[in-house]
Amino acid sequence: MAQALRPKGTLVEPISAGPTKTLAAAGMGGFSKILHFAEETAPLPRNVTIDEVGNVAAFLLSDLASAVTGEITYVDCGFSIVAAGMGEDG
Repeated sequence: MAQALRPKGTLVEPISAGPTKTLAAAGMGGFSKILHFAEETAPLPRNVTIDEVGNVAAFLLSDLASAVTGEITYVDCGFSIVAAGMGEDG
């Protein structure tokens, strides 16, 4: 997408947020288990907040990120780098 939109000068800066407490998420069955699993598994042992996701979005929309395009920015307290289901025993 970044390559296709390049002629228009459009930057593509997707964000992949970790499990986040939102009104929509509250309607998902078992979401509290997902939050707990992410909190226990992520390198930063907590869940990401909506404010933190918004802060990253603000950065990506600012001139400070003018050379960033086509990269997925993970805002998930490091959860995305941890193998799912792996405990401390490996």
